[in-house]
Amino acid sequence: TATTTSKVTWRASRAGTTVEATPSGTLVVVMPAQLDVRPFVDNGVDPPNAANGVPGILIEITDPAGLKSRRTSDDFGVATFTDLIPGTYKVEVIDASKFSQVTPLNGTITTTLVIEGATVATSFAFTGTVPPRYQHLPLIQR
Repeated sequence: TATTTSKVTWRASRAGTTVEATPSGTLVVVMPAQLDVRPFVDNGVDPPNAANGVPGILIEITDPAGLKSRRTSDDFGVATFTDLIPGTYKVEVIDASKFSQVTPLNGTITTTLVIEGATVATSFAFTGTVPPRYQHLPLIQR
């Protein structure tokens, strides 16, 4: 928390839009948070992990101010959103059509509470099979 005077104007911006401008008053600075969204194939036994994560799923989050951000899940089935403000986020699977062998199990929208300075995880269960993963290993010289 910092106290400002009338000679200083503080501005907080995101994506080029001014969120707040105050000539005097109190400014609160918070630690940014991270949200990891894991689409995974639910086999009824294993929790969400790299082996059952589904890559290529388009995820969208909506922050408390209504700003939206999209990421695609990586090779291990994780879509990571960083530099988030604390609050409740709407999390939605936008496009899962990349892999026809998976289908959302319990819906495609949820809400998640993001806490200051924390890494928070949420997941979406899918039915079907995880696409095969190929590793590119270096050749050993003989």
